[in-house]
Amino acid sequence: MVVDGKIGFTGGVGIAEEWSGNAQDVNHWRDTHCQLEGPVCDDLFEGFAENWLETTGEQIQSLPYSGGDRGDLTIRTTLTGPGKASASAEKLVLDIFNQARERLWITSAYFVPTGTIRKSLIQAVARGVDVRILTNGINGNHQVTRWAGHVSYTPLLRNGIRIYEYESTVLHAKVITTDKSWSLLGSVNIDNRSLALNDEIAISFQDTETTKLLDSQFEEDLKSSKEIKLRYWQERGAHKKLLMHVSGIFRRQL
Repeated sequence: MVVDGKIGFTGGVGIAEEWSGNAQDVNHWRDTHCQLEGPVCDDLFEGFAENWLETTGEQIQSLPYSGGDRGDLTIRTTLTGPGKASASAEKLVLDIFNQARERLWITSAYFVPTGTIRKSLIQAVARGVDVRILTNGINGNHQVTRWAGHVSYTPLLRNGIRIYEYESTVLHAKVITTDKSWSLLGSVNIDNRSLALNDEIAISFQDTETTKLLDSQFEEDLKSSKEIKLRYWQERGAHKKLLMHVSGIFRRQL
């Protein structure tokens, strides 16, 4: 959303009753959104204008930025989707994963990683990176997607990646932080639909204070989450394993 060319909003929040609260019950979702001011609003408007043109055939012009002084934070805006191969979401995410040296914390509402993504996460752990993944649990709104993501749990857990499932309500946030200084947030999930099929938008930046805030929220979310342990995962029932394998057949469309 862009207001008067001066104020922009992006993240996971939609316009519906589910976002009217603060994850206090199963009818109110947990999400992360941000307000932006400055020239970055032009980038957000560009994303809107592209989708408007594709949908209506109408080309609209952005309002020139007329806000106050520029801030001191440099923000990279990435518009992704089919036909935007040079700025693909998977390339963006892989660049972030491959640059991590100490910490890589990932919140992804829908987590169905490609083989390339799994390999990058495992390589990060081999470099000594603390890799943690937070995704939806029993109250998620797309259980088939969740079951398809389970296909990746065993190899990730075996290689030292920690996985948590959020249990209080639907987790809809999409946030990645690295090394206590870099952040990415927007609409990009770690699944093939986000990484290759959908039009998405993400902002990334280097800022210690904002990353600290996002890391604090991650730690708070873990209090409402269940960590998946390898031994427990290997001992789960046959029907759960069947759901995982059947759903996994469709993982490229999820």
